[in-house]
Amino acid sequence: MADSGVRASDKVRVHNTRSRVLDAAQGLVDEAADNGKFLEAPTRTVLAERAGLHTQTVRKHFDDWSAVCAALCERYRRRGLNPPENVRAWAQPYFDKEATGQAVPVASGLDELRDQYAAASTGNDDTALAQAAKALVDKLAGKPTGVAAHAGEIIGCARTVRSRVSAASAKPALEAALALSDAAVEAHRHLAWGPGGSGNSASDQTRLLLKAGDHGRAGDAAARARQMVDQALNEPQQLQAIIQIKRWDKEISNRLGLRVRAVLAQFHIDRAEAMILRRPEDEIASLARAVTDLRAIHRGERPEQPEPADVAMLVARFAGVCLAYPELLQNGELDLARVELLRLFKRNTHESRQLHRDAQSLFNLIDEKPVEAIELLRALRFRGPGDFLIARHLAAQAEMSNEHIEYRFGQKLGTPDGVRIMLLTRAESCYRRVVARSRISGCAGALAGIAEAEMEIAARKIDQLRHGGAHIPPTPTNDQTVEHLLRSIDDLVHRAVMGDALDPRQVARLVNALDPIRTFLMGSEVHRLSVS
Repeated sequence: MADSGVRASDKVRVHNTRSRVLDAAQGLVDEAADNGKFLEAPTRTVLAERAGLHTQTVRKHFDDWSAVCAALCERYRRRGLNPPENVRAWAQPYFDKEATGQAVPVASGLDELRDQYAAASTGNDDTALAQAAKALVDKLAGKPTGVAAHAGEIIGCARTVRSRVSAASAKPALEAALALSDAAVEAHRHLAWGPGGSGNSASDQTRLLLKAGDHGRAGDAAARARQMVDQALNEPQQLQAIIQIKRWDKEISNRLGLRVRAVLAQFHIDRAEAMILRRPEDEIASLARAVTDLRAIHRGERPEQPEPADVAMLVARFAGVCLAYPELLQNGELDLARVELLRLFKRNTHESRQLHRDAQSLFNLIDEKPVEAIELLRALRFRGPGDFLIARHLAAQAEMSNEHIEYRFGQKLGTPDGVRIMLLTRAESCYRRVVARSRISGCAGALAGIAEAEMEIAARKIDQLRHGGAHIPPTPTNDQTVEHLLRSIDDLVHRAVMGDALDPRQVARLVNALDPIRTFLMGSEVHRLSVS
């Protein structure tokens, strides 16, 4: 009994030590992500200092950084998350070694990865196939334009793995398969967006549409018509493909005990089926059901919470439904679901708090409540509904009286009609973004149709103002704008240093305002969430 007690205490001590190392590694990864950077592989000394342990203790539990990252990947998977790209890449040598029983050089070049995947495709080892496919897809999708440029190859890899990997496969194969599922769905989204994106040539009828106009709005309309025809022809097939991928995803998630991920997979299945059948009521019901199921898991005996990014994805879908189908929601069908949805944010991390504020700002704009300027940037995080709401907000401001425009914008931007042209031009460009990257089916397609009509109204108002003699004054260049902003920041710092300190409420408002500004300046395409 005494020996058993010692062994039990040893296990607890080992578990606690490993947890300290992983917590330290997680902290380094999170800090790098907050700074918008990939983490450079830390030395064992840095990791030991961060964990408050001796370097030899770290060595005793983890042979190298790849072993730490492999354990970190397992922690991510248990929580229903996909590990960051650099963590997955560093863990690959460990997984390769574990799968083969010996150290295997990790392929790094694209041709080498393709050869490795081709060899695994002809073998009988499902784990080797899934991991080789994942390594290749990670490389293909590693750049911002990677998924769009290699969509067909990514889908092919996922299809091959899906034909061989099932819930009965080994755990490393299942983990790699989940990452491939995400990449394949993203690839299908890219194929659905662009005209001719399916790889099929456009029909003769769609080519003729391009001749409707050689330039200007007529040419834009013809190009959009071609895109819509291409999407209408190919989108149902791509939605069916996503349904198959997500059914596979759900099967694997259930095997691994990833209940949150299984619920989200079922949501995507239900939503895609509703879009194919053109049943907005089912689309709305799928959203409400997902929120209910996630809240049940959160409040169950073994509670789990979805990741903030997954909740934000549901927020974007929720906003799209509210804007596209207002006539179906007149009796408050989703009011309770909206409250429950916001409660799904953990609120115990910086990312969660930021996304919760962003979501609340989006809902304030949907409700047409008075909003502060910073809330416009928060709403822009949500591509599609965010662009639509900003456009609607700017178009409404263009309807203000001359006195209100002068009071709000001053006289530096020119006459009230000049300001109206600026507002409507910006609204038109936001509506155009909604139209350009939306599906034909579902709430995204309905929202795109509304945006297209609103865009035409804005364009006609701009023409009327210009015919009335209004013009847009020259706008400051980027350098001038940044210099003005830096001077304002310098003035704020000097005031604080000289004793004109901000009170806690002012500091809190400033910090809350800086988050979305930082996100926006770092690149909207990187940080914005898709609603397609």
